[in-house]
Amino acid sequence: EALLPPEATVASVQRALMKWEVTSFPIVSEGVCVGLTPRARLEAAMRARGAYLPKETAPVKVLDDRVETPLSPDLVSEEDDELDMDGMLQGLYSPMASRLGLDVEAQAGSEEATLPLHCIMDPSPYTLLEDMPAQRLYPLFTAANTSAACVVSKRGEFRGVLSRVNLISAANHALRPQQPRPRRYERLS
Repeated sequence: EALLPPEATVASVQRALMKWEVTSFPIVSEGVCVGLTPRARLEAAMRARGAYLPKETAPVKVLDDRVETPLSPDLVSEEDDELDMDGMLQGLYSPMASRLGLDVEAQAGSEEATLPLHCIMDPSPYTLLEDMPAQRLYPLFTAANTSAACVVSKRGEFRGVLSRVNLISAANHALRPQQPRPRRYERLS
């Protein structure tokens, strides 16, 4: 399930991140979407926690980018001259975690450890009514300069997330000419 609570366990975040097609994760509390967090931010928080899936277990091949000019000599491993992104993220998130009262080192490997998603989410996400005409959606994304919005019912019940990419893909599919079906002829005798 890609729905996450404001305070999620590491295991539930790992399961959500296995849904590779999801780019924005809804943070839902009592049936109400209270925020969205993009995949990149969620992955960075998990890496800083020391709990993200290793590259070897990913269902898709993770490519390593060679870095020509590293930011800092202490972030470069001497054997292969690659930038240590996990070390860099740990350095960025550790001060934030200590301000929030989290012990990053003590809980890094624990699946029962929690991740305060309410601290990394974008609160007050844009919302769209589920029966809104499609031609009105894209201008709203453009005007709001957002990449995702929550879809809700008329009563405010959370229905899902619509991203700009999904909207463009659906429009392309709708405009694509239909392939004619091959006709089958039977010989009459």
